[in-house]
Amino acid sequence: MDLLSSMRAFVAVSERGSFVKAAQQLRMSRPMVSKHIANLETHLGVQLLNRTTRSISLTDQGQIQLEQFTRLLHQLDESMDTARGQRNHAKGVLRVNAPISFGSTRLTPLILNFQKQHPDLKVELTLSDRLVHLIDEGYDLAVRIGTLGQSDVRCVKISECEMILCASPGYIEKHGDLSSVEDLGTRNCLVYEYFSTKGSWTFQHAGGLTKVAVSGNFSSNSGEALAAAACESSGIAFLPEFLVTRLLEEGRLKRLFVSAKPPALPIQIVFPNSKFLPLKSRLFVDYLKQRPV
Repeated sequence: MDLLSSMRAFVAVSERGSFVKAAQQLRMSRPMVSKHIANLETHLGVQLLNRTTRSISLTDQGQIQLEQFTRLLHQLDESMDTARGQRNHAKGVLRVNAPISFGSTRLTPLILNFQKQHPDLKVELTLSDRLVHLIDEGYDLAVRIGTLGQSDVRCVKISECEMILCASPGYIEKHGDLSSVEDLGTRNCLVYEYFSTKGSWTFQHAGGLTKVAVSGNFSSNSGEALAAAACESSGIAFLPEFLVTRLLEEGRLKRLFVSAKPPALPIQIVFPNSKFLPLKSRLFVDYLKQRPV
């Protein structure tokens, strides 16, 4: 069997932690992946993986070989691309995950333009507001808005997102404007479920940061749902500017100004914590860093 294919199978199984997921990634059958691993172990004369009915783990020698094979395959792929004159040419399949609102309004146009520059690249964009596990779910990279609590990924900041405190004109007419951020504690606040600190909103002022405890009778894991609720005069929302800009322009929502301003949230690209980033991913990250998001 082809040793290079066996190396790729071993790297895929090691990174994905599953023969099934590795087979899906490599577009081959699970038995074929198993044959490649067995072929590689026979050729090297060492056991690379510990296998049980429930789990797969690397042996000590497997860990050493994983680092060496990953480096070798990375260098080989780049050398082949250089020889073909494709050093800056993305190809293959790029699997991306992003928040629903941001992905549909901001990221999709950028991806389509990137594909015009790299016509041999297929992009599979999945939109979800939940926190996905890149390796387990087969993503090359993901977009995250806000601070990260994951230690098994690397991240690159590409922009910032302004947060806007807003409510409908009808709500403001009925309940009045805010005189300070502390007033939020007495108002019905529409809370986003996926905020790491969903029970409080943070504001920035000359003296530093202030966290205000908030609560209300409606919460959701969807920014669109919160924006819709705010438009129906249900309460005060704390949402990213890309989600409410049009609603503010149409007059359906009104920005609330208080003495303190919400700090901008970082927009970051995250990818598996590997020493080597595939060319397609690296080119896409560089592209996003150079574009207003």
